[in-house]
Amino acid sequence: MNLIIQGGALPTFLLERIVSATSASKVEPRPPQVVRLHGVSRTPEFDALIPLIEAENLDWAFVESNKKALRLRPDLL
Repeated sequence: MNLIIQGGALPTFLLERIVSATSASKVEPRPPQVVRLHGVSRTPEFDALIPLIEAENLDWAFVESNKKALRLRPDLL
């Protein structure tokens, strides 16, 4: 499973907490304004971070590993 986060600058402290909460095996920046975390699991620790992610006005989605990145915010294309 992958986690896609997009929509703006992702603060380093928040990225580090998300990586830890999801046990991501790899972080792949995909400019502009997209990060893909590979090998993640959705956990209660991640769910606790959702208010922080939303406070940064970021969109996020869990997607199957074999799927291409979603276009969650067409205004960023």
